[in-house]
Amino acid sequence: MRKLCLSILLGCFSLAVFSQPTFPVNGVGDERETIFAFKNATIIQDAKTTLNQATLLVRNGKIIGVGTSLTIPAGAVVVDCTGKTIYPSFIDLYSDYQEY
Repeated sequence: MRKLCLSILLGCFSLAVFSQPTFPVNGVGDERETIFAFKNATIIQDAKTTLNQATLLVRNGKIIGVGTSLTIPAGAVVVDCTGKTIYPSFIDLYSDYQEY
C-alpha cells in the first residue's frame, strides 16, 4: 500500500514537470528566430565612435553585429534607415544633463 501511495504521489508531481509554461507571453507568442538588419544608418556606437552608412544586425532582440561591411544573413528583415540615426539605449535624448 505504501508503494502504491508513493507511486501515485510521484506521478502527480511528474505531471507538473510536463505541464504548460506558467508565464504567459504578452502579445503574440512567436517562437521563430527573427533577424533584423537596419542598413544605411548613422550608428553612434559610443561617445567617440560614429559609423556612417552602417548596418546593425539584431537576432531575437540581441545585437549580433554592428559595422560598415557586414553581410546580411538570408531571411533577415531588412529595414532601410537612410537619413536615420541609431543611438545606444543608455543615451537619453530628452535629458537636460550636461557634463562640464
